[in-house]
Amino acid sequence: GALFHVINHALFKGLLFLGAGSVIHAVHTRAIDRMGGLLKKMPWTGSFFLVASAAICGLPPLNGFVSEWLIYIGLFKGCLMLTHLPLFLCVAGVVGIAFAGGLAVACFTKLFGTVFLGEPRDPSMKDIHEAPGSMLVPMGVLAFLCLGLGIYPQVVLGVIVSIFSGVIPPGVVVALQIISGLFLVLAVLMILGGLWLRKKTVSKTVTWDCGFARPTPRMQYTSSSFAEPISVFFKALLRPAVSLKRGEGFFAPIISFEERIVDFSEQSWFAPLFVRIGTWLAWVRRLQRPQIQHYLMLIFFTLIVLLLWEAWFGI
Repeated sequence: GALFHVINHALFKGLLFLGAGSVIHAVHTRAIDRMGGLLKKMPWTGSFFLVASAAICGLPPLNGFVSEWLIYIGLFKGCLMLTHLPLFLCVAGVVGIAFAGGLAVACFTKLFGTVFLGEPRDPSMKDIHEAPGSMLVPMGVLAFLCLGLGIYPQVVLGVIVSIFSGVIPPGVVVALQIISGLFLVLAVLMILGGLWLRKKTVSKTVTWDCGFARPTPRMQYTSSSFAEPISVFFKALLRPAVSLKRGEGFFAPIISFEERIVDFSEQSWFAPLFVRIGTWLAWVRRLQRPQIQHYLMLIFFTLIVLLLWEAWFGI
């Protein structure tokens, strides 16, 4: 499962990066709260991004489900066979994967809904067009592989099973085929149902206003408002910085709210680590010279050191 997930992760994460690049290429901004309704103008990019989002959440019939299913089976098998610390690690692994999967669903529901659904939140985003073919073809290939390896995982599992023939139960692959096949049939029925409904005559009328008759894009959920319950739950860990400006009176003309969350791991661990490494390696910058002779000399001394290392210690 872990080996298969490495391959799957490369596929759907690569597709997500390409989809994000396509969106940034079209809207020229990374602020997702300014986006919205891109699925109408970028249907292919949105569809490919949806496939990658569902795959990274481990939903069938995509490849992420298959590898996570194998990992779950391995952990449950460990829970039945192991004791003491290994048993605790298996239980912690099951809980951790389930917890991460739930957060992934919340994350990509927020992302896809904010970026591709609804209406544009920024009126300046009008001249948006679909990505060119040179950007769509790679995304299409990766989306096809995500779906193909989810429906027919034997392409990769055949090699893995041959390596771990004594570890993977033979019924696991059959169960995966049945589950992926059922979800494929369900997906096909949903697509056919959507095409059938599109042929129906749709009548337009005034919406139930419930206090407002002319909704605007400002009334849509933003990414911050969508993730607010999760932010409150993890408030002690995320430590959000909130800026609230209140107006005066009952009908204040100006009220603004801003919430900014700094990556705790980046601020507390990675940034200081990189600064320390940069300080330690500052002498490398002093070795940089404009003449090619200096680099040839460094290469020569490196070869001498390697030859001495081989002669004394062996490689």
